[in-house]
Amino acid sequence: MQIKITKEQLEAIKDLTDDISSMIGCGEADERWEKQVKLIDKMLSDNKLKPRAFK
Repeated sequence: MQIKITKEQLEAIKDLTDDISSMIGCGEADERWEKQVKLIDKMLSDNKLKPRAFK
């Protein structure tokens, strides 16, 4: 699958992922959030993109 994405859209995805990552451990959705954060990190890595700022 290929998608078109702008640099701004990619940065928005990374920012949202950072926000969610910072909330892991504070709620009931931790398992789901952890899985989604890992999937986004893998997508960035697989596409040789710069990693998120917050890890």
